Amino acid sequence: MTPEERPRQGDTPAGPNTWEPSLFVWEILLVSAILLTVVFIVTGGMTVPEKAVAAGCLFAVLPLYLLFGRPALVADDLRRGTVYIVALVVLFCGALVAPISAFALFGLCPQCFIIHPARTAMIPVVVLSVAHVPRHLLLNGPGGYKFLTVTVVVILFSAVFGVWSEWVTERSTERAALIRELVGSRAEVARLSAERGA
Repeated sequence: MTPEERPRQGDTPAGPNTWEPSLFVWEILLVSAILLTVVFIVTGGMTVPEKAVAAGCLFAVLPLYLLFGRPALVADDLRRGTVYIVALVVLFCGALVAPISAFALFGLCPQCFIIHPARTAMIPVVVLSVAHVPRHLLLNGPGGYKFLTVTVVVILFSAVFGVWSEWVTERSTERAALIRELVGSRAEVARLSAERGA
């Protein structure tokens, strides 16, 4: 998602990105996915050290977002955003000592798409999606390949959805530019009419 396509505070109800959830919605999704996953981890049947590592890595995503993710979005800082995504991937891989941590992907994958354009965002999305596959195959043997198929389907869906949402955003941005141009033209016509009337 490019800087021009992100929600802006000045957008009107008929503005550029009315179809797109605000940044607050993505933040709620991220926090909810992290907290729910941590609850699953704490109530799961793992050892205390595994729970501590997994929950700690996931909780660390929240201050990471506040320090790097959100400022990168607000300032349109792609470099800082890339640091945020790389650190997010590292923390998620650490949390995979608890396989249930994969549930956090519901909040983590959208972060990649709001930081980067769809094609670039797919790189960390693929890494996030396949990070837990080796452990799953190791634990489940040949039966784990069914899970691998599901993972591939999820990645393909993410790619299609990411490209589609970016296309819709571009159309929305173009529509907003046309509306602003029309409003400006009408204001100019009204001004000239008033001058001639005077």
